Amino acid sequence: MFKSCTNRLGFIAAAGVTGVSSMAGAHVILLSPNGGDSYAIGSVVTIEWQLQIPHDQENWDLWYSTVSEPFEWIPIVVDLPADIQNPGTLYSYEWTVPDIVTEDAWIRVRQDNLSTDYEDISQMSFGIFDNSCFADLNGDGVLDFFDISAFLTAFMDQNPNGDFNNDNVFDFFDISAFLAAFTAGCP
Repeated sequence: MFKSCTNRLGFIAAAGVTGVSSMAGAHVILLSPNGGDSYAIGSVVTIEWQLQIPHDQENWDLWYSTVSEPFEWIPIVVDLPADIQNPGTLYSYEWTVPDIVTEDAWIRVRQDNLSTDYEDISQMSFGIFDNSCFADLNGDGVLDFFDISAFLTAFMDQNPNGDFNNDNVFDFFDISAFLAAFTAGCP
């Protein structure tokens, strides 16, 4: 048995900062991804959520769906440990975006308890795009200023999408790899 707590009262999203301004009766809050973004196939996205009300919790489960209601949930990971169970505790998981193109992807986090489970889902859908044009970071099919801006933001935030050569180091070689891909253009 589970209860969905997605009655959001407000949402803040500006300059790369995502958060929830208020939740009514929520036990768990999905912070990110929370919709409106696009991610490249194979990129690494940090799923973040926050515990609001602790229970007799066993673990966490994460799923994604590539269709809206009725959602068809596909497990990302199940039985993640719930080591710290204090209100306000932040959790995260590094998710590799699957190889499926959609504008209708969703994330769900479930608080598995001994009794009633609670969950939250993305506020709105997000997109998954084919990254065969690696420098097209916003997935609009055009290489332009917005892709450069997306790269620079990811690079400065040390987001895995800014590690363009995938060596787990944020340095000149990532900038060089991005510029080479950008200059090469898209097929």
